[in-house]
Amino acid sequence: MLLRLHFFRIRVLGLLIATLSISLSQLIGTESREFPNIVVIVADDLGYEDLGVHGSAEVETPHLDSMAENGVLCTNAYVTSPVCSPSRAGLLTGRYQNRFGFEFLVNETSLVREGATNGLPASETTFAARLQELGYRTGCIGKWHLGTEEESWPTNCGFDEFYGTLRQGNYFSPILVDSRIDLKPRKVSDPDYYLTDDYSLRAVEFVEEHQAKPFFLYLPHFAVHKPHDATAKYLDRFEAINDPTRHRYVAMLSAMDDALGSLLSSLRECGLEEDTLIFFLSDNGGTMGSSNAPLRGKKGGTWEGGIRTPFLVQWKGVLPAGMKYDGLLSALDIAPTALAVAGQKVDPGWEWDGVNLLPYLSGEKKGSPHEVLYWRFGTQWAIRKGAWKLLQAREEKGGNIQIAREGPVRLFHLEEDVGEENDLSSSRPEKVRELQEAWDRWNALLPEPSWKPVL
Repeated sequence: MLLRLHFFRIRVLGLLIATLSISLSQLIGTESREFPNIVVIVADDLGYEDLGVHGSAEVETPHLDSMAENGVLCTNAYVTSPVCSPSRAGLLTGRYQNRFGFEFLVNETSLVREGATNGLPASETTFAARLQELGYRTGCIGKWHLGTEEESWPTNCGFDEFYGTLRQGNYFSPILVDSRIDLKPRKVSDPDYYLTDDYSLRAVEFVEEHQAKPFFLYLPHFAVHKPHDATAKYLDRFEAINDPTRHRYVAMLSAMDDALGSLLSSLRECGLEEDTLIFFLSDNGGTMGSSNAPLRGKKGGTWEGGIRTPFLVQWKGVLPAGMKYDGLLSALDIAPTALAVAGQKVDPGWEWDGVNLLPYLSGEKKGSPHEVLYWRFGTQWAIRKGAWKLLQAREEKGGNIQIAREGPVRLFHLEEDVGEENDLSSSRPEKVRELQEAWDRWNALLPEPSWKPVL
């Protein structure tokens, strides 16, 4: 039986730095407590610019902005895919999803390789399951989209509770599963129902019900994914926006921001603010109605606009407030960071690709969490090493969101050209060769996708 270790906080010049490697003899003027709660909030198709802290003059996101004011705003953060299913698979496993054949969207019409699973396979262990083993109460509230076969259900992938949709959904009459009742999907029939508000209420319930022991709440919102639907309450806030698609999108984002505000208030009222590590990110770049400025591209592509994400981390009293962090990091890092604060070292045999972010975000460790990040998504791919990025991305026309008509191989220096406007491949052939060879070595280790979309 695993012994639960106490997690310690250290105040040094007003900054509390969390680490599991410090012995009791090194602790001065500290207090001990149980391991912290962990909350991971994922937006769906959020535009990179569409946060107040990212410079948007049109969108008001006061609660999301408060996470940056009270925590860390990460400016060089990425997800592992430009579409939602594989991106979420990478986040929850801490491994490049390509390693286990999860390259494309989960879709019932896909062509599945013999013996494979169209979804998260039983061979993969989520970090929710690892936290469950450590005594955490685990809950998933929101859009799953990691498979509808039984082995891929949230309740078989480390979650004690699931409330949400297994597939895509809609906002006014979704088909929901509530595992506290049973695992039968049921259609909501309520004229006053709105999905984002419902997820907010359920998240607050989860916090209040489980506040006495450590919990992990995974909250993958359906917002701001299409269909672009919002209630009059939120539409009325942005009457000045004339474009109807943009108007509805911004209203949906405002609803999600309010949902976050309710969750943050609940944590505060329960006295859990300093006992809760919170992450916020999007599963991929924005699409219709959104703005990814100053990035090029959108959801479905390996341009920056498809894979770079807003990334906020708050842990009051432990991480510095109002800090901007420029190190290269990935959604892959959430899993090992969560396990680290829960007192569990990552076993090398798990072959995780992420790293513990706390030493970097606290200032204890200098440098960047990653030197290199990789992507493979059908006919598209990319590699980022330091400031350099080599990619073969989708062209504006041709193909579909998963199997795109690919363009030429291009090279960019992102510190000087975050908008990927100046292709340096012809002037720096040696850098092209270096990055191409590195990506080829990584790609050679990957299996074929377990399923492929129907063209």
